Amino acid sequence: MLTTKDSLHNAILILVLATIIGLFGGRCLAAEDEWDGELSALHNTFVRLTNDKSLKIVVIGNSVAHGSIRDGKPVNFYSYVRDWFKATFRDVNIEVKTGIIFAIGPELQLFKMEEKVFHENPDLVLVEFGAANGAWGKAGKEITERATEGYIRRLRFVMPRADCIMNMGLFRTMLDTYRAGRTPPSVLFQRRVAGHYRCAPADSQKELVRRILGGDAWKTYMGDVIHPNARGYEIHGQVLTAELERQYVLFQGTPQRYRKLRDHTLPSETVHDDPWLFPRLVPAYFADPVNGFTIRENGRLKYIAADKAGANGSFEAKRGRIVGMLMRSPGKCGNVEVRADGGEWARLSHRREPRFTDEADPANLLQRFFFAAYGLPLYCDRIDFRVSADPETDDAYDVRIVGFMVIERKADLPFSRDGG
Repeated sequence: MLTTKDSLHNAILILVLATIIGLFGGRCLAAEDEWDGELSALHNTFVRLTNDKSLKIVVIGNSVAHGSIRDGKPVNFYSYVRDWFKATFRDVNIEVKTGIIFAIGPELQLFKMEEKVFHENPDLVLVEFGAANGAWGKAGKEITERATEGYIRRLRFVMPRADCIMNMGLFRTMLDTYRAGRTPPSVLFQRRVAGHYRCAPADSQKELVRRILGGDAWKTYMGDVIHPNARGYEIHGQVLTAELERQYVLFQGTPQRYRKLRDHTLPSETVHDDPWLFPRLVPAYFADPVNGFTIRENGRLKYIAADKAGANGSFEAKRGRIVGMLMRSPGKCGNVEVRADGGEWARLSHRREPRFTDEADPANLLQRFFFAAYGLPLYCDRIDFRVSADPETDDAYDVRIVGFMVIERKADLPFSRDGG
């Protein structure tokens, strides 16, 4: 029979043992969860292929991502990624979804992210917008850099277990910078973003530049100023598969007990001091008031349209900041002027902005206007717009406004995943 003294002695012994287990056993558990080796940037991708035997890839990019034709068959860089996975991991199911927008730059990709990426819930995002960055000069640098990092940071915020490969393409004007012995600032920024957010970098433009400056003709790899030909896509494929192999070597060096899905970290610091984190594309029929406009539809696109001079309207972002406007592009377009927060009027040039289309909606040619490129403030709370006759084309009044591009204010958003 235990005495009171014995019971007290046992209680103290249990407490001491519990403390020892807490100190040392806890460390063992922590060691089980943490590893001081280098994890592959595609760690989760290889875990899914190994354990689940399946992988869903979303390919995002501009027209460079679309591909070329060789011997009547499509050629693109993402098919090399798919084929490498299938050859390396036997009996796996690889699903590839494309969300290609035939436009310049990551700006539109960012505003279409909800539809193109999050709706698909991918395991791996293969994103390409490096080539288009080379097309921007000083006027577009701030827009492009904010959108580039905003895209990747938003991916890490919303889908922390999705891996990302950043494929960087080539634009002809970038060669002048390389010939001068410098690396284009857009390329340096892309590389910094890839490293900061632990994306797998596929620096395809670097290999193309090396070959062209080494004596190969531009047309050996490029069909025009920005789009690779079939041989160029082969180079993209070689760079991508080399990066996949490098990342797989890292994964193979990871002990078995650490081969489980992990959240990618969301760094508290950003590369750009103000990346665009949470964009909204607000339908134009939310503008109020509007005079002389009617609501129309074409396929899956709804917009407000005016066909005479004098039409006008106003849009207030409320809890956001307006950065641009998206318009449908008719053959003969009227003159559109905008002003920010009651300031000076600025004319939007339909001849300067390239037309583009979405692979899911090829019937609608669109144009995007970022107001900062027209001398307006980068951010504004209110936009007034008006329609007048085009001074360069008689009797052209047709204007079709699809929506306004809005960036949420930082003060209204959580900075980290836990709201801290």
